[in-house]
Amino acid sequence: MVKSQYLSGMYKDKIIRVSWVDSQIVSYTWTHFEDIVPKIATVESVGFVVSENKETLTLAASVSHKSDSDSQATQIITIPKCSIKSRKTIT
Repeated sequence: MVKSQYLSGMYKDKIIRVSWVDSQIVSYTWTHFEDIVPKIATVESVGFVVSENKETLTLAASVSHKSDSDSQATQIITIPKCSIKSRKTIT
């Protein structure tokens, strides 16, 4: 397990809104090729920055600040940076 940069205080309480694209199911049934319409999903995520590197951004919906050695997060998502279209810092 890698210790999050969040615990070091680097991202403490930094909240952002991210717009990113993801894959999307086109059909759940047999479909004729001429009826296939390629789709991608645009997703909006808001959360606490848990960690970030050159390839990924990890957000958590909720964090607990018991102490630096006992911090926790829930509803964590890692987004590939190549999928991010925009981002805005909230705090």
